[in-house]
Amino acid sequence: MRKISLIFSLVISFLFTQNNFNPAYMASFGSVTIDGKLYNQISFRPEFSTNKIGMGFDIYLYFDEDGKLYRENWDFTSPGASFKTLVDKIYYFRYGQVFDDLYFRIGALPKVTLGQGILINQYANNIDYPQIRRAGIDLRYQFSGFKLQFIHSDLKEINKPGLIGLRTSIPIIENFNIGFSIASDFNQYNGLVDSDGDNYPDFVEPDYANDPDYHHENQFLIEELQGSNYCDYDSESDSFLDGTCENLFNDLSSEMTEDFADVMNNKDNVTGLAIDFGFDLDNKFSLYTEYAQLLGKTSDPTDSNDEDLPDFDTNLGYGFIPIGMKANLGSVKLSLDYRRNSENFIFSYWNKNYDHNRIMENNGELITKESTLYKYGEQKGLNFGLEANISKYFKFSFDYEKMKGDMWNSGSCDNPDLIYENETDCESSQYLQYPDLDPEIEDNQQFGVWTPGSYKKEKNNSLYLKIEIDTSIIPQVQIAEIFYQQTNSKKPFKFEPNQNSLFGYNIGVNLSNNMIVLLKGRKSYDFNGSNFKPVYNTQIETSIYF
Repeated sequence: MRKISLIFSLVISFLFTQNNFNPAYMASFGSVTIDGKLYNQISFRPEFSTNKIGMGFDIYLYFDEDGKLYRENWDFTSPGASFKTLVDKIYYFRYGQVFDDLYFRIGALPKVTLGQGILINQYANNIDYPQIRRAGIDLRYQFSGFKLQFIHSDLKEINKPGLIGLRTSIPIIENFNIGFSIASDFNQYNGLVDSDGDNYPDFVEPDYANDPDYHHENQFLIEELQGSNYCDYDSESDSFLDGTCENLFNDLSSEMTEDFADVMNNKDNVTGLAIDFGFDLDNKFSLYTEYAQLLGKTSDPTDSNDEDLPDFDTNLGYGFIPIGMKANLGSVKLSLDYRRNSENFIFSYWNKNYDHNRIMENNGELITKESTLYKYGEQKGLNFGLEANISKYFKFSFDYEKMKGDMWNSGSCDNPDLIYENETDCESSQYLQYPDLDPEIEDNQQFGVWTPGSYKKEKNNSLYLKIEIDTSIIPQVQIAEIFYQQTNSKKPFKFEPNQNSLFGYNIGVNLSNNMIVLLKGRKSYDFNGSNFKPVYNTQIETSIYF
């Protein structure tokens, strides 16, 4: 607690001595849900800025119903943990503006795009805030027409980010440039939630997800073994002096390692490479073309036992935008392009919802976003984007991708009563349903007829919509905005949820001149067998400005 008090004192002392900055101070209290448990929140959020520099801190404390401090965000047990704790308290640090020669922002990244967005488009690292606080960086540098952009989704997890990206743009002739981009997720399995920070994901330790001291039931058996009167245990060397107990210890340790091996030792990288060309017609209109290739492997959806089917190519594919146009008309910004892609590819792989569906769990099975790309075959279509201020009352952001082509349809069995996922179970379904039938009778030898999975022509559309209201026209309302994202869906306007659905809102109401009640809500969806279940993230707080 002394270290926490010291941090508060240092931050406050520093800020109040900065005469050259324009400071703003806010204290808030409210509630937040972490790992399904409700905590009371108290926070202090000082912010200051000049033309070149802006910084916001987020110094917060969570208390449970018994008044105990939630200490996972105040861990000083090691240099690495201390670094994460300190970086965690910086909501953002900004130098420069996006149009300056040098600009960077550290902390929350609400909207980041690389190039024309074929790989990274409107990525946000704060979608799970405040449950998960990422401290990313967006760095941009330019000189003599040369441009460089670097993105890292979370400096607290510097060796295992969900996204790391780099782009360079080089002028060829006047108003014409070429750009090269790379984006990567080094290991999608690092996206598994680890609530207690013990480096064992909740998925492998569901019974100990909030206990940093334990991750497997064998640990209790080992402790009993170490304290047993029948075993000679040397605590200094952490070893047993008799062979029988040592063998038992080794067996228990090996069993823990084997139980976790499939997840802890598994690594799955996905990378994207892109090249783009841009030509500025004037200061309002520009043309572009872009090509991207994803590197990695998706799942094989075919029945491996069916020798009549050709081998499924699991290598990831490419996307191509032959021609696109952008227009900046002041209060209105437009974009339109024609695009097409091969099998095993989707545009804007790293989007606003990426940290949520990077890796997901369904009935004990881990599903990465990369592993689902087999669903998308060859497609072509249009993408239209619009940003506009409507009647000075609304700010409207709209992005719609309309594609048509091959979509994977899973194999099916004609048995109307039961559901089978492969040919073997389907053709033996009569024996599973009616075990007393004699399989020697010809009429009973096959009940189900299996239709293999294949690509079929279908629509595949994506939608992103955000509406912000000019609250100056509404008394007592400080902020009012809502957004909706639905990608890779037949009918995104029909609001049929899947793992790519995301809905959110921010509403702030003035209680007095210096007091605001803020309501933030997010709703995404997780797998639930063949359906999807909603995941809610709601934050209510009262903020006081002084």
